Amino acid sequence: MRLTLWSGAVVAAALTPTASPVASAAGGGLSVTPSRPVPGSDIQLRAQGCSGRTGTASSRAFVAEAVLTGKGGAGGALVGETRVRSALRPGTYRVGVTCDGVEDKVRARLTVAAKERGREG
Repeated sequence: MRLTLWSGAVVAAALTPTASPVASAAGGGLSVTPSRPVPGSDIQLRAQGCSGRTGTASSRAFVAEAVLTGKGGAGGALVGETRVRSALRPGTYRVGVTCDGVEDKVRARLTVAAKERGREG
């Protein structure tokens, strides 16, 4: 799954089992695990750049808004989980993190991969 930042024009794609920044903005960013989710998969989000202890991440790709909690602040991050819609078509979807009273304070794009077809045999 990959996030391309709208403002900041940073694009990175990683196929690793750990969270890695896939988008970053001035003072913040968003990472997602797994990095290339498929429809129906659970994902973990990690947002940097929020000074408070709570926030939310929303996207048309998610079954529900992700509630983010954590330390926030300069060295902290907010984390949360959600699920990618099972009937979602592969593609790129907008993700917005609302925190510190600012809607879409962290913005990124998430790429949802196609499910692999099972092997018959």
